[in-house]
Amino acid sequence: MQIHVQYLTDHSGARTAVQVPFLEWQKFIAEYDSLRKRAKLKDGLRDSTR
Repeated sequence: MQIHVQYLTDHSGARTAVQVPFLEWQKFIAEYDSLRKRAKLKDGLRDSTR
């Protein structure tokens, strides 16, 4: 997944914030949640075999 970011800078050019298009952010969060659920399931399976 490619996320297009824009950086906000202060008067000296130092990066102070990042902007991400909202739809890309929603896709990122959905993918992150899916991966987190898979990792939790994997951990549960691993723990049950001990």
